[in-house]
Amino acid sequence: MLSGKDSLKIHNTVISGYKKALYEKTVVLQAALQYREGGMLLQKRYVLLYSYLVGKNGTVLTANCPNCGAPVSDSSARICRYCDSLLVNPLGGEWKFTDISEG
Repeated sequence: MLSGKDSLKIHNTVISGYKKALYEKTVVLQAALQYREGGMLLQKRYVLLYSYLVGKNGTVLTANCPNCGAPVSDSSARICRYCDSLLVNPLGGEWKFTDISEG
């Protein structure tokens, strides 16, 4: 989509939305890009989806509290609901760009 474009410049990027599902959280970004193509200077808007997926390749992981062994089912939990221990990234996961489109 943007390969082969010359003099690419990012003018502005904003967070335009947020979507939350059980095992995926997505930040919607909009970016205004300027580039040169065939001697013409163009500016277009792109929509980028940046998602947090629980588990690698979207697979679901389960976790247990390191202190009491209780199951942790909420990927955003930071405190164990049984023993109040601190949880550090209990379900793992990773952020990655999942889509880019001209908007």
